[in-house]
Amino acid sequence: MSYMFSFTAITALKSSTGAIIATILGEYVTRVGMHLLRGPDVGDDYHKFHLAELPSLYVKMIASGAILFIFLTHAFHPIVGPRVQLTVTAAKILLLCCIPILALVMVLMGNVPTESKHAFSSFTGLFDGTTKDVGQYALALYSGLWAFDGWDQCTFVTGELDDPARKVSLAVIASTEVVTLLFLSTVVSYFLVLPPGLVARTNSVALDFGIATFGSTGGVVFAALVAFSCFGALNGHMYTYSHLAAAAGREGYLPRQIGVQHTKFGTPLYAQMLTHTLTLLFVVFGSGFTSLVNFAGVCSWFWYGCTVTCVLVLRIQEPHLERPYRVWLSTPILFSFVAIFLLVMPVFSAPWEALAAFIFIFSGMPLYLITHPQARRAAWSVFASSNAYAFKPIATSAGTTDAQNNIPMWELNESRTHSPSTT
Repeated sequence: MSYMFSFTAITALKSSTGAIIATILGEYVTRVGMHLLRGPDVGDDYHKFHLAELPSLYVKMIASGAILFIFLTHAFHPIVGPRVQLTVTAAKILLLCCIPILALVMVLMGNVPTESKHAFSSFTGLFDGTTKDVGQYALALYSGLWAFDGWDQCTFVTGELDDPARKVSLAVIASTEVVTLLFLSTVVSYFLVLPPGLVARTNSVALDFGIATFGSTGGVVFAALVAFSCFGALNGHMYTYSHLAAAAGREGYLPRQIGVQHTKFGTPLYAQMLTHTLTLLFVVFGSGFTSLVNFAGVCSWFWYGCTVTCVLVLRIQEPHLERPYRVWLSTPILFSFVAIFLLVMPVFSAPWEALAAFIFIFSGMPLYLITHPQARRAAWSVFASSNAYAFKPIATSAGTTDAQNNIPMWELNESRTHSPSTT
């Protein structure tokens, strides 16, 4: 199971997630670039471009350039990546704190769209025009939960922390509360300033918010800030992704060289080369933001569900295990049901993405047997033993049976061929 998770995370989950972040960065930069190149006479029309109208080549080139830049930043010094992440995170929090303030100013000035006034006039108004298709709710949850999907990153660097039981618990609790508050206030701000219909169909809501508050210049500034935020998210993601690949190399799930620290630079250089290359492949050959999110969502929630379900299993089978992280029993039960829901519904709403995700996940089984000789020997031993005991035991000259002697099937065949005492 650990091999299958490592295989899925390294080849599909983390690489596709990095490609999603890089693609969003490329889309925002491309929109701003198209606006600046076409001149001021265009006005605010650049934000009305549909995603399909953006030149895909430019988006992919910018996304690939960002990945290569992060690789050069991380590869040659072990401290640069974390310091960049700290700086970018502080800037992102400052930006998110400014958005509700700007929305409040717009409300006080009376610049609220009619649709937004109707939506916030009553509780039922917030749900006008929403779908009742359960499968669509699952896909929407994939996008929303993907936006919150930073909480799993800290576990990949736990081994490098002092007192991880205390620090990881504090980090998860504090960051979840802060991010929830920031995201909730930001989303409400968007719906106060922009018509709900525009928020539903746009792929660059922050850019539209900037235009609504400061005009064309605000759109450029907000698009640049979102691109900067995406760069920070991509920086942190690739840092943990490369450390996961390095750990898999040290465990023997990948070639040992992948887990080796470079003697001169002190970084997992070979793991970084692998992870950045895989992410580049998803950027170049990926089929778009929505498909990648659905694909990554199935991969991630399959393993989240397995992990949390193991909490319930271990509570029953190993009640006396030391548990540095403790939760109420209701939490893993509820989480497991949510994970099952998120895995079942996309099979009907996004079948191709779900099929591709499950192919990636379960292809780890044959690969494990191919790359691990001891696993092949163990599997063959179980298979042969089951066949040996499926038939009536054959008596030997000593009066005992082969089954009682626990002789494997391949030894039975050999003994019958060469031993004259076999009856």
